[in-house]
Amino acid sequence: MENNSLLKALSEAGVGSRRWLTEVIKQGRVLVNGRITVDFRFPLDKARDRVQVNGRPVNLKPGKAVCLMLHKPVGVLTTTRDEQGRKTVMGLLPVKYRHLRLYPVGRLDKESTGLLLLTNDGALTYQLTHPRF
Repeated sequence: MENNSLLKALSEAGVGSRRWLTEVIKQGRVLVNGRITVDFRFPLDKARDRVQVNGRPVNLKPGKAVCLMLHKPVGVLTTTRDEQGRKTVMGLLPVKYRHLRLYPVGRLDKESTGLLLLTNDGALTYQLTHPRF
């Protein structure tokens, strides 16, 4: 039995950022075993519990961890999508990587250029970005 908090399990599954997930959970858009759960610290058994976010089932079983290095050019946003249709780092990736739910580690602003990591490994992202480390 592998227990995690709901927020941690969803983040590790690549559903979204912790900030976004916290809001989605508070808004009652997450179901655990068919019941709305608004506590992001809810203890979750990843082997037994069934979770849905916005009506979509979430696979809590970890997939293969992927970490890519990308040289971000000027004029590209460090985000996975942009409502205004601007270029994002996801558009720079080969098609075979776009389905892996990769997220940028850290930020480079639009006019900056440099090395950027993209990963689906929530624990690695946390280790690299949290001020505690």
